[in-house]
Amino acid sequence: MDFGVLCVHVVGGGASARSPETQAKRAFWEAVIKYAHDHANTKYLLIGDLNTGFKSDAQGTPFACPEMMTKVTEVGWIDAWHNKHPQDQEYTWYSRVANGFRIDHAFCTPHLLPSIAAVDYNHHERVAGISDHSIVIVEIAILHRTFPVLR
Repeated sequence: MDFGVLCVHVVGGGASARSPETQAKRAFWEAVIKYAHDHANTKYLLIGDLNTGFKSDAQGTPFACPEMMTKVTEVGWIDAWHNKHPQDQEYTWYSRVANGFRIDHAFCTPHLLPSIAAVDYNHHERVAGISDHSIVIVEIAILHRTFPVLR
């Protein structure tokens, strides 16, 4: 099965919506949204540290540009973790005051969704201090075709 993967690290942004850092983050996001739009009818996975989350996935003030998460879904992509865990709440990063945020994500196109076998977070590396983020793991089922022997 052929499919594409876009691994992304989005910068955190600044303290205000008008800061140069937030404007750079917004411009980067706009490029990601355009890419997602252009590949919406293919088998594609967008995965990484997006430093952005849905407002519902934040214990506190969300990171800059939360509206970009909605834009990804508006161009047809699916939050793969939420699709597999619709009732669950997990956080992949914690602030200094211990507020949790889900800012590491995996989105897929509808064409790839049937092949997504599992999406989970591994918190071990974050808890052990190896990283400040939990790891998002996507299992993709690759089906092998069996062809009859021609005689």
